[in-house]
Amino acid sequence: MYGMTASTPLSLVSMIRSHLDGLDRGKQLRLRAKAGYPMIGCDVRVVRKNDEEVAHDGKEIGEVAVRSHGVMLGYWKNPEETMKTIRNGRLYTGDMATVDEYGYIDIVDRKKDIIISGGENIPSIEVAI
Repeated sequence: MYGMTASTPLSLVSMIRSHLDGLDRGKQLRLRAKAGYPMIGCDVRVVRKNDEEVAHDGKEIGEVAVRSHGVMLGYWKNPEETMKTIRNGRLYTGDMATVDEYGYIDIVDRKKDIIISGGENIPSIEVAI
């Protein structure tokens, strides 16, 4: 599960969707370990710098962007930070993630901790291991 006070307390849920009931138990558990898929009423996307969605391949990393009725209006008396964080009605969370072939989102790092090498986003956790 995944959510933020600034967006909505529960944006993603990691239940097994009914059309995936036939997957083996190990695959289901790996899906459940991810942040999940968007809740009803939440439009959650993982996007590149140009705001296009990343490939649903479980590899390409992008930033989580949330649109819902629960997204905050902005930061109190801080319009500059608000403009950086909320664009086109989406809250850019600073969380970096991948999306798998089933649409499940997996949070991999924070944007400020990502290392860019050769044009690729590399989670700092991978470098530390």
